[in-house]
Amino acid sequence: VTMIYVNNWIDYYSDFVPFSAGHNKLLKSYIDSSKTNPKVLDVEAGTAIGVEDLPQNYDITIIDKYPEFTSLLTKRQSLQNNRFHIFNLDPMDIGRYLGKNYFDLIYCLDGRIIFFKDRTLIKKFFFDSKMLLAENGKLVLSLYNFSKINFKFDSVELSERICTRGVLHGSFVKDKKNLVYKLNTNIISADGKQKKIVKDETVVPLGIETVKSFAKELNFSSVEFYSDYDKTPISDNSEYFVCILTK
Repeated sequence: VTMIYVNNWIDYYSDFVPFSAGHNKLLKSYIDSSKTNPKVLDVEAGTAIGVEDLPQNYDITIIDKYPEFTSLLTKRQSLQNNRFHIFNLDPMDIGRYLGKNYFDLIYCLDGRIIFFKDRTLIKKFFFDSKMLLAENGKLVLSLYNFSKINFKFDSVELSERICTRGVLHGSFVKDKKNLVYKLNTNIISADGKQKKIVKDETVVPLGIETVKSFAKELNFSSVEFYSDYDKTPISDNSEYFVCILTK
C-alpha cells in the first residue's frame, strides 16, 4: 500500500531538509528589485523553511496538497501578522484557481515535483506555471538528478542524510509490472527506532534532458541548470540539480 507518513516527515523535515542561505539568495536574485510587491508562489512547500526570511515586501502565496503542512504553516504564520496566503491546494489545480500572468517567481523544491505521478501531469505543471508567470517570470525547481541513474538496476540507493536525531535512508525500486519507480524512505532515530516516511510511492524519474524537452516544447525562453543553490556548475556526478526556467 502506498503511503506518505506526513506527521513523521513534519517532525524531521527541518533536520533532513536544512535551510540553506543560498536558497533565498538564489530566489531573490531572480526578482526584479525595482518591483514594489513582487508576487511569489511556493508550490508543495512542506514546512516552507526560510520563507519568513524573504523580504517583507514580497507578496507570497504558499500551497501544499497535504493539509498537515498547510495547517502547520497557518499556525506558524499567526506569529507573522498573517503575512502569507496559505492554501491546501493540489499543484494540478493551480491553473484553475490562481491568477494568470501574475507571479514573478514560482518555485517547487526538495524534489516534490517527482511525486506528480506521471510525465503528463508534470508537463501540465510546467504548462500551468508558465501561464501563471508574468513576463520574464521564473520557475525554479530542485530535485534528484535521475540523469545519473543506471536504469538497468532494479533498485538505487540514495545517499544517507545524517543529523543528530538520526539517519535518513532512501531507495528507488523498480516496479517491473508497471514500468515505474517506487520511493521508500525511513529514518533510524538516534535511539534506534525506525520511522517510515514514504512507502512505495510512485515517482517520476525526471532528468535534465526531460526538463529541457518540456522547456522547449512549452516555449520557455531559457533554462539553466546548476548543482546547488550557489550555482555550482552541473556535472554528471551531481546528485541533485537546480533548474531555472524563464517565461
